Amino acid sequence: MADIPDAEIARQINVRLEALKQIRDYGSSLVVIQSGFIAVIGLLLKTSSPSGAIYLGILFAVLIFSIYVGAVAVAGTVPHVVQKIADHPDCDIYEQTGGIPKGWLATRPLGKLCLLQAHLFVGVLALFAVFVLHLTLKTEPSPSLIKSSCVEYAPHTLIQSGQ
Repeated sequence: MADIPDAEIARQINVRLEALKQIRDYGSSLVVIQSGFIAVIGLLLKTSSPSGAIYLGILFAVLIFSIYVGAVAVAGTVPHVVQKIADHPDCDIYEQTGGIPKGWLATRPLGKLCLLQAHLFVGVLALFAVFVLHLTLKTEPSPSLIKSSCVEYAPHTLIQSGQ
């Protein structure tokens, strides 16, 4: 590292800092979107059936874990990596660990935490889509839609055309 000019070290540090800012912004935006999902789930819990409430509870649990990964693990690892960059300007930021005190997530590299957050986000979207589809298919058509449908008028039309 003593052979690398200061300008090159500064460039390496700046490139990594910019990448870490992007990771932080990415993680924060997913957490904001997921927080919005919590509000929607809260509203749906008031109107859903007991089986729907169980499904929403599972969705809520996955969502909370996903937010934990994003808000605590990813966001908590970024400052730790920033502190290490000055001493190791040529490090691979996606392979860095730490920043959160203990546990399994503390041993995962930043790149894997970002991927885990992304997979959980897509999983939450898929679970939510399945729930909405289930609601749509389960919902009975309203009586006003049945009365105005072509089925009601079909016998009358057949009688007129048969005359």
